[in-house]
Amino acid sequence: MNTADIIDHFYAALAARDLDMLRELLSPEIIVTYHGQPDHFPWAGQFSGLGGFDEFVGSLAEHLEIASAERSEPIVDGDRAVVLTEGEWRVKANDAIVRAGMANVFTVSNGQIARYDIYVDTAAFLTNMP
Repeated sequence: MNTADIIDHFYAALAARDLDMLRELLSPEIIVTYHGQPDHFPWAGQFSGLGGFDEFVGSLAEHLEIASAERSEPIVDGDRAVVLTEGEWRVKANDAIVRAGMANVFTVSNGQIARYDIYVDTAAFLTNMP
């Protein structure tokens, strides 16, 4: 599977909440980094391993709900891929709707996602957090 296919399968597995498929796509040593201030966003920071990935996704699900998301096709350069997304998220604590863009940067190694970096318009989220 090439890098673009791996990323497409990643998003399909997330949408389907298919944990078995995700486990196949993620390196056991995956590093997830949400670039933002942890004191403002409970899901910000760096998470390591499959347990860290689960913690990250669980924290997102606890605080946010995807209202809509339009993502680009992966922009691939060798083992790296960037996916740009425009979307709306609902903050569960106060029902605020956040409209923001993000860039997800993936690094693939040995056919699995080894790094997942998320760069989001943190100002849009910060103005809508309780």
